[in-house]
Amino acid sequence: MRPLLPLALVLALALPAAAAKPKPVPARAAAPAVVDRSGPAPAWLARPDTYTEGGRTFARATLDEQPDLQAALEDGKYQALRGLAETVVQRVQAEYRTSSQGASNDVDGVGGEAATELTRSQFASVAEAVDLVGAQREGAYWEKRRGRDGEPVYKVIVLVSVPAAQLDAAREAARGALRTVRTAATPPPRPTAEPASPLPPRPTAEPASPPPPRPTAEPAAPLPPRPTAEPAALAPRWVQGRHEIAIPGSQATEAGKAQARDAARRDAIERAMGVGVSGRVHGETTRDGRKTRQVFVNVLSARADGLALDERATTWRFVAALADGGHKYVYEASFLVAPPPPPDPTAHVELRLPHTVYRAGEALTFQVTSHQAATLAVVNLAADDRVYVLYPNAYTPSLAIAANETLTLPGSADEFAIRPEPLPGHARDREAIQVVATRTWRPLPVRDAAGSMSRKAWLEWLYGLPPRSYAAADEGYEVLAPD
Repeated sequence: MRPLLPLALVLALALPAAAAKPKPVPARAAAPAVVDRSGPAPAWLARPDTYTEGGRTFARATLDEQPDLQAALEDGKYQALRGLAETVVQRVQAEYRTSSQGASNDVDGVGGEAATELTRSQFASVAEAVDLVGAQREGAYWEKRRGRDGEPVYKVIVLVSVPAAQLDAAREAARGALRTVRTAATPPPRPTAEPASPLPPRPTAEPASPPPPRPTAEPAAPLPPRPTAEPAALAPRWVQGRHEIAIPGSQATEAGKAQARDAARRDAIERAMGVGVSGRVHGETTRDGRKTRQVFVNVLSARADGLALDERATTWRFVAALADGGHKYVYEASFLVAPPPPPDPTAHVELRLPHTVYRAGEALTFQVTSHQAATLAVVNLAADDRVYVLYPNAYTPSLAIAANETLTLPGSADEFAIRPEPLPGHARDREAIQVVATRTWRPLPVRDAAGSMSRKAWLEWLYGLPPRSYAAADEGYEVLAPD
């Protein structure tokens, strides 16, 4: 049955055309004028959003109306990388949907109909196989405008690239992961063949004579054992890191300098080690009125694996004054970048945060699961470039975890809570929780009165663990200033 049209619409359609009066169209408000920009518009802005050139695939992401420039530059980079990873997953899902059209299977509990969409567990397996090694940021462009409330907002465009061959390899890995989960979930077909005819009787031949005895040769000398040397690790090398930062008049210069240094360090690590993109399924606990429910979100995350062990030749250069009384600076330095020590390939530790964004003062808890018995070190990688040790502490001098055990931290017996706060003058900061599960415990470095150490001291501790003796995981989050 055709849906009934509203009465007002029916009357309007019945009127002759001459009686219809055009409604005045309100004039669209002009876009706020640009008050500052990162520089001349780069040539890649005229290129498509995604393109391949010189053996690399390029992609860009655009973020508008962003209140925090530095956070937007990070978000833009990761959104562009996630976009490339999502194209891999979407193509595999499209192939799965096409191959399932008209097929009858019961894999996803849909009897008699084709299961054409990936289930959550299938997506987790496919997304986990996606890893874009060798990605890097190619450039960024931003414009500053006045927002509706008079506060500055930014439009940020970030360009990243990935080796085209790596994109193809990630696609094949995702296809293989999907084939594996489908094969494991599909029951074997029942045979429908006719019963076989009975076998003819065996002939009653004379028993064969015993074979002659083998010659008793001298036993061969044992082969020499194969060398069990570890593969050569990548040697640490000095890499230049650079970051340009616009510090508004309301922010302390030293806080902006620490922010720029952290970004320059990440830039050096990404240049030396590349950026990887991996996938997983994130469980988010939400409260709707009096109901609590678990929402599972498909997450594709970007990371750069490497350690900045040392820093030298640092320059902090003034560039220009801003209209709001702030200043633009450039932080440049050479960083000694090395790969992290290889973890134990047979061990695995999982870290889960219930939320990815926290308000200042909101309690933060997390869960840790280890596949092997180990001792845990848990730290907070804070926005002030310090590493705060959460476990062990005065209440829990040693935190052990059994194989396949899950701990919720801080627990009900703990006499403290974790309540993150942004740095003074910051609207929001990015921080992370990191957990290390090791079978070979080493005493942690000396900490200050607040229980913190330098990031260099923490990395030296982690780097000093015996190879293949630990597993590590980290989860990032944002902390927002009070409204």
